[in-house]
Amino acid sequence: SFSVQLRHPGATSINTMAAAVEQFAFGKIVKGFAVFSAVCQVVCAGCHLYNQLRYVNLHWNDGDDFTGETTYEWRSVFNFAPTTIVLIWTPVIFAVLAVSQFVRGLQYLKLCATYTRTCVFHTIMCMFGAFGYAGNLGICVGSVHAITAFLALLCVCMFKGKDHNIETQNILV
Repeated sequence: SFSVQLRHPGATSINTMAAAVEQFAFGKIVKGFAVFSAVCQVVCAGCHLYNQLRYVNLHWNDGDDFTGETTYEWRSVFNFAPTTIVLIWTPVIFAVLAVSQFVRGLQYLKLCATYTRTCVFHTIMCMFGAFGYAGNLGICVGSVHAITAFLALLCVCMFKGKDHNIETQNILV
């Protein structure tokens, strides 16, 4: 922690200013990593969806049987079965949540409003929304989330338990 030790009446205000500057600088770093993590999650989700959809075809039945079953491949991805939703759509849901934290009007859940929330959200996104998806890219994106979570945790510890708000609105749009 950076601090200035001066022996005059204004020393306390200088120390307070130095601490505020330090907090501002670390906050900008955490915010930058959070934005980068959100963009990386979008790329990870897109690659995962591409891998899931590249062999899915929607066929028109050419025969006389107009109601014959030809859409089973499509329904293997687009259905409301809980296992399908979890296995295929989890990275997409996390990508939407991550990007929404930085777009005005979409910040319904303030998942990155404080350093603690940022740490928890990126840890969960790392473990459940990146590492298991899109192969090596998912591992790289999960690592970016882990770094973001660690930096947010570092800020929580450095600022003596004060969980300051992170201004995340209006960054992307």
